[in-house]
Amino acid sequence: MRALRNLPRQAALQLGLLILRSLPPRALDALLAGAGGLWCRLSPRRRQVAEENVRLALGDDSPAARRSSIARASFRNLGTVAAELLLSRRLLGTRSAASRF
Repeated sequence: MRALRNLPRQAALQLGLLILRSLPPRALDALLAGAGGLWCRLSPRRRQVAEENVRLALGDDSPAARRSSIARASFRNLGTVAAELLLSRRLLGTRSAASRF
């Protein structure tokens, strides 16, 4: 019964992945980097954690604006990593090449 309830979600996810994988690499990267930036804006708790981690890494002497900028960039980078994962087979050329990793 549970599998039937999840079927629409699974179908939507598969369709979404198919659409994302059909985009040109630069468009996919830009889209998912933007999604990472949006996640930063829409998730204040995650953003605070990221900013605190940057503060711990750089110290209290670093300007707050710089720490915030680095935290926002980390969210965008997460979107870029997601794009690279979706494109890995295409970037490596074949399924067999991707399976070596």
